[in-house]
Amino acid sequence: MTIRGRMTLLLLNLMTLACGLASARNDSTVFGRAAAARLDLAVPDAPAFSILGEEPTTIMRPSSLREVSILVSRFLEGGATVPQALALEVAPVSLVKGSDLPLREYQANPWLYRARISVASNSSGNGGRELSVGLRLSIIDRSDLRCDRILLDELYAVARVRTDVVAGAKLKFRGNPELFEELSDAEQRAVDGRMETYIDSAMGAISEDKIIEIRESARQRLWNAEILDVALAGKGTTPDTTMGGLRASSYGMWLTWGTPLGSPGLLLAGGNGRLETGADGKLDRYAGSVALRAYYGENEYKGYLETSGRWSGATSPEFGLDLGGELKLIAGLWLDATIGVLTTGDGDTVVKTAWNIRFATPEFEL
Repeated sequence: MTIRGRMTLLLLNLMTLACGLASARNDSTVFGRAAAARLDLAVPDAPAFSILGEEPTTIMRPSSLREVSILVSRFLEGGATVPQALALEVAPVSLVKGSDLPLREYQANPWLYRARISVASNSSGNGGRELSVGLRLSIIDRSDLRCDRILLDELYAVARVRTDVVAGAKLKFRGNPELFEELSDAEQRAVDGRMETYIDSAMGAISEDKIIEIRESARQRLWNAEILDVALAGKGTTPDTTMGGLRASSYGMWLTWGTPLGSPGLLLAGGNGRLETGADGKLDRYAGSVALRAYYGENEYKGYLETSGRWSGATSPEFGLDLGGELKLIAGLWLDATIGVLTTGDGDTVVKTAWNIRFATPEFEL
């Protein structure tokens, strides 16, 4: 069985158990826009979702910027017809700027465009709801294609070829500009139609095949690039679905650093800390965890193994071992699943599972 087949089988089994150019040389072309460098890398975790405690893992999943992401969790459990937990994450500045954001402007302040705000909601199990809000900052993101010189230079080379083809076509079909202007509107449209057909014929296969090759190469080269993410989140609880009486109950912070582990792997190290309210309503309980996670695979399908330790002021240390994976179903749609074993402070062993469907802004089609 191929590696991809084994990864797919692993995910299905887990589901059974349990998303410029250094200076933009020509901003008038698609290759000079920030959106032109977007690829369909995995959908990241949202801190507002993570603070709900829906996933057994400690480290937040790294990924490059997505303007809009939606996470849906456990919507089939207990016969439910609506998601038990969901989250929405947006990159507000990038979203407002839109697909015409100049690459030069993005590269001047990438941290600003990478900043993401998330909100999430979860059923608390007693008729109430948990609501949360989070902020995520990518301090370092070598997988950010908008800042990858190799990719952008390759795209620019394709754009330059097209520029040369267009210039040659104008000379071939329009010839002397003064004579072209003397033609009637209908004759000019006919000439331009033949010229466009010629350009499409000359560039079609070359341009399409080359861009596909460039994009695939970038996926394989950058999916496991170095990252450093920081995230903050706060959670509140409400006794019923009317959202009345909302009370702050938890605050959290995450730090994740990742580095390539050979060409097919990614090594992550990180952890999180939390402050929570106790039975008396005071914010005096704390908890923290650290973890090490190793990914193996490719952008579209990969599995991981994670080991972690958890500490809090009220209980003995806990240690966990998690096995998971993620699979790209179609552009912008990802599936991930995790099964974990947690050894609690009193010596008991608990099996925890989680699976999520992640929707995100699909990759930009050049």
